[in-house]
Amino acid sequence: MLRSLEEIQAAARALDAAGWSWPRRGRVLTRAWRAAADVGLVNYPLARDRTKSWDVWHTVRHLHATADPSGLVFDIGAWQSEVLWALNRAGFRRLAGCDTDRRVRRMPGAGHITYQQADFFDAAIEPSSLAALTCLSVIEHGMDPEAFFVRAASLLDPGGRIVLTTDYWPDPVDTTGLEAFGRPWRICSRAEAERWLAVAQSLGLRPDGAVELDAHDAPITWNGRSYTFLRLALVAEA
Repeated sequence: MLRSLEEIQAAARALDAAGWSWPRRGRVLTRAWRAAADVGLVNYPLARDRTKSWDVWHTVRHLHATADPSGLVFDIGAWQSEVLWALNRAGFRRLAGCDTDRRVRRMPGAGHITYQQADFFDAAIEPSSLAALTCLSVIEHGMDPEAFFVRAASLLDPGGRIVLTTDYWPDPVDTTGLEAFGRPWRICSRAEAERWLAVAQSLGLRPDGAVELDAHDAPITWNGRSYTFLRLALVAEA
């Protein structure tokens, strides 16, 4: 659980110190680079969102400690996500991801990271092929959670891992009519998170550690709502 904005800043510094973060570029260079990418001359620069450093740092650190670095890791919502870049820097070599944005095919590292323009439910992934599946701040944007866990469970090797993050607050927060990235947006509640965990466990996915669903501080304010981030790590039973 994210407790404060200071944790985000600390995560960004930790990514930098580990050498896992996307290199910073000046604003002028980034604009010129993006213009060149728009006409297909180069891959797109990564527009680093430091707010997501907490998600990326804890995901990569968890997989670095628990997952087989020779196994295949797949990221959902990969457009402008730093996680596959960071995993590659951390020693993972079989990396892939998908996004519905066509520009995902020209993300940084596209020469050695396999990107698909596809929805997760249509992405070409072999059953029982993944050492890990990452889903950072995606499930809250119109995804069917039960369908997500059903497909995810079918794709993991025994002992494979899921790391997902989501916008969260224990009490329900009304987001009716609000959208993000052209999709509905919801803030997960305690009751929803408990349902997710029940579905996951019925599919042989158990929490990879203690589950904490209490939250007392709401460090994130966006779209007129205040909330925090929740990270869930699950492992497929062998």
